[in-house]
Amino acid sequence: AGGTGDLTLAASNNMDASAEADGSAAQGTAASGTAIGVAVAINVAGMRNEANIGAGATATGDNVSATAKMKDVGGDKKHAFGAKAISGASGGDTGVGGSFALNISDTPTQAIAAGTITTTGNLNLEAENTSEANVEAKASAKSGSTGVGVSIGITVVDNDTTAAIADGAIIAPGGGANITLTADGSHDTTTTVESGGVAKDGTGIGG
Repeated sequence: AGGTGDLTLAASNNMDASAEADGSAAQGTAASGTAIGVAVAINVAGMRNEANIGAGATATGDNVSATAKMKDVGGDKKHAFGAKAISGASGGDTGVGGSFALNISDTPTQAIAAGTITTTGNLNLEAENTSEANVEAKASAKSGSTGVGVSIGITVVDNDTTAAIADGAIIAPGGGANITLTADGSHDTTTTVESGGVAKDGTGIGG
């Protein structure tokens, strides 16, 4: 099918999502009473970036290309996700601070040929997926008798990146095509958890 021109499928995406929570409580200078500060931050984010030649489709060109890549936004080419929870409690006889931060992110990226591709030139399938997740949970408690600070930070990430010729696909080069499959996926995760409990005349617990 020479002389038909090049066929190019191109998809790009760049997604940021985050959640923040800040909770604090103060009982004042009273010798009795309870101060409780709680912060919960939950971030659930998902996106799909796909450039696929589907089953049953026919793609014809001198060169055929399907790419799913990172979108350049002012020099930024990375999905960024995060959850941050900070809490504190102070004063009174008892102080309790609790923080929970959860990030769940899913960024499947695909360049897949599943149909019929006819080309006398090159077949190029490329998928690019770069992401990061930062989770931070901090809790502190200060009191006269009992101070309890508890923090939990969790991150769950799926950074699946695929460039493939699927089972059942038909490659009909009509003279021999150069086939290139490239999948480049990377992910960085940072989870920070801090907690502390301070009691002037009793028990302090951090966990």
